[in-house]
Amino acid sequence: MFNTTPTDSPRSQASYSSDATVSSSTEEARAPDSTSAPLPTFSTREPASGHNEAATVSAPDGAPAEAVHTDPSVQLRASSKDKPDGDIDSTKADSTKADSTAPVRNPLKQLHRHERVLNLREKQMHLKLDNILKEEEGELDMDIRTAQEMEALISWLKLGQPVQVFRLRCDFGGMHLTLSEDSEDDDKGGGHSKPEMLDVKLFERMLAACHDIGVLDLSDCKLTPANYRMLRRFLMHEHCKVECLLFGGQYMREKEAASLARGLEGNLSLNMLSLSGTALVSSGLKRIIEAVIRNPRINSLWLENVNGCEEQLPLLRLLLVAEHCSYLGLQHPTGVKMAGRDVRLWNDRFQDFCHMLSVNKSLRLLDVSGLDLTKRDFKSLLEALIFNTSLLWLEYGANRPGSELASLINSHLLRNRRAHREALLPYAAAGLDLLVGTVTPDIWPNELSGVLASHMSNATLEQLKKGVDTGFGKSTRKGKVGIASEPG
Repeated sequence: MFNTTPTDSPRSQASYSSDATVSSSTEEARAPDSTSAPLPTFSTREPASGHNEAATVSAPDGAPAEAVHTDPSVQLRASSKDKPDGDIDSTKADSTKADSTAPVRNPLKQLHRHERVLNLREKQMHLKLDNILKEEEGELDMDIRTAQEMEALISWLKLGQPVQVFRLRCDFGGMHLTLSEDSEDDDKGGGHSKPEMLDVKLFERMLAACHDIGVLDLSDCKLTPANYRMLRRFLMHEHCKVECLLFGGQYMREKEAASLARGLEGNLSLNMLSLSGTALVSSGLKRIIEAVIRNPRINSLWLENVNGCEEQLPLLRLLLVAEHCSYLGLQHPTGVKMAGRDVRLWNDRFQDFCHMLSVNKSLRLLDVSGLDLTKRDFKSLLEALIFNTSLLWLEYGANRPGSELASLINSHLLRNRRAHREALLPYAAAGLDLLVGTVTPDIWPNELSGVLASHMSNATLEQLKKGVDTGFGKSTRKGKVGIASEPG
């Protein structure tokens, strides 16, 4: 084929490969030069105009041509083949990505949505609780009658309020010995609405917010067996800091007492347990006393108006053997007449109890006003006090030992108090020197500490001795529930 390009044309001066060649069937096509630019390949077929026809697009650098379909449905199927398996919604996301972009969610806002929003009444109750806590200086006495009030109380306690003494009155559906009369007055219209029976799960949530409370008084709560199981888990929790647990008027059967006993055995902070006016079966009281014996941290046990104490004298004797109990109360306000008992068996048990009292060195106060003591029992007490030098207070309530025995018993108690005070005075003076000497070390004389300590009560002297033994500078919880001490 002859070249018809004019000689003066720029195309004739450049080396190129003909885009259309005519050759025989045996002649090989001549390869283009490497320096020549690639040109599009012409085809004798008609342009793609059918439904499923593909248009050929040349690729640079001699790459194979890529077929591009003009039909949108074919293009969509071809693009879906390139997606990984299982990505079903990827094509929809690609189609809508150009139209609109999905908003980015803030995870903090999502967390705030799950938090419970307080209503107006709960906010008002929070303000009321703040005022009560400020006026009572850390003490909180609550009478909860509705579930909404309990929810507000729980949310308020979760804020970490500095509550030291917490007294609760509510109804969870259990039995109580003294609150039945109050409920009858409410039914007659005594000025208060009838308390609502609360869900037991609210009690568990409330206990979860009470780990930092020092004194927990549940004397006016109608508790069920489920509540005692929750109380057991609460007492066995490692973060429980309750030091004083008070019950009053409760009706504990054997299962409830067993749950409480297991909680007492595993507790790490409790030092005082009061079961004042609690109705206990003999087996339940036995389990609780055994739990107190196994827990050396509990140094105060009050069994006021508790039935069956006379049957547990052998266990109370073992409590004296353990020598970690400082205050033991077997109290009754008016005294108990044990009718129909075996007097000889009773005297033998009480004599064994007094025999262990004579060698005990930890007990400071013993209250036996809830026992019906005979003349022989007082003689056994007198014989024990001859050798006991640690007992400072002995309360026998309505029991009358006689003038001669009473004077002898009081003389031995006064001897112990005098010796105890003389032993505590050096520690108290040293404690005052440490406390005040850090503030005014130049003008505080050491003699003044001894003079002030001599006028202090026994309880204050013991606290100063405890501070000297353990070291000052450590924060100690000051509970308002304690033992009446000798006036200074």
